[in-house]
Amino acid sequence: KSTCEELNSYLEAKTQQKIFEADIGLTSEQEKLQTMSKYYGRLSSARGFRFEVAVRELIFSHISKVLNIDFTQSNIELLSNVIIAGKEIDFLLVEKENVIDNNIINVNVIAEVEVKANINDVGFGFFQSQHYLNWCTRREDKYDPINFKSKIFTKGHFDKAVLHKEISDGNTYSIGPESFRLWKFDELSTKGYFLERFFLVCNYRQLLQGIPSDIEGILWTRVGNSYYDKTAMD
Repeated sequence: KSTCEELNSYLEAKTQQKIFEADIGLTSEQEKLQTMSKYYGRLSSARGFRFEVAVRELIFSHISKVLNIDFTQSNIELLSNVIIAGKEIDFLLVEKENVIDNNIINVNVIAEVEVKANINDVGFGFFQSQHYLNWCTRREDKYDPINFKSKIFTKGHFDKAVLHKEISDGNTYSIGPESFRLWKFDELSTKGYFLERFFLVCNYRQLLQGIPSDIEGILWTRVGNSYYDKTAMD
């Protein structure tokens, strides 16, 4: 009996809370916020997809000409979201070589393409990628192996291949130290950086200057939550 009375009291309190929230306009504002969040979530996803498509087209049309690559050749492949030693590489342009056990394909890395939606992230992205390229090419005087030690790379050096499952074609690719043999630093370096085979693609738009993307995201979220424009939903 006591339990039933407590439950009834709880349900009555919840009912009164909903009535109070409706009276002060909180319910309608919550509904607006939910609608706005869904809208901007879909918009962000759609923009992200269109940006990725645009980047792929740029790689096929421009970068291929810079490197004199013919994408009609069956041995050329564009790999996406490749993870090596904890770093996700947006795109690797590779040449498919021999097939090893379990239909795994060895590759030769022709170029790396990093994508930044926020121009303020370009500087950090560049230096981070250069650091990893030093590691991938075994320039051991340019990195600390302690920072790269893992269950796979127990010595902290790029001394074994990693496997990448490509979503676009379903194939599995093997990327190892020999995959970066084209990246000879003495030949490709300019002012101490890998530039000839490394590309950065950025989405040009008007931004808050000098604001990292994570901080900018917080600011835009606050702006969006503080102002609701119904016409934006139409």
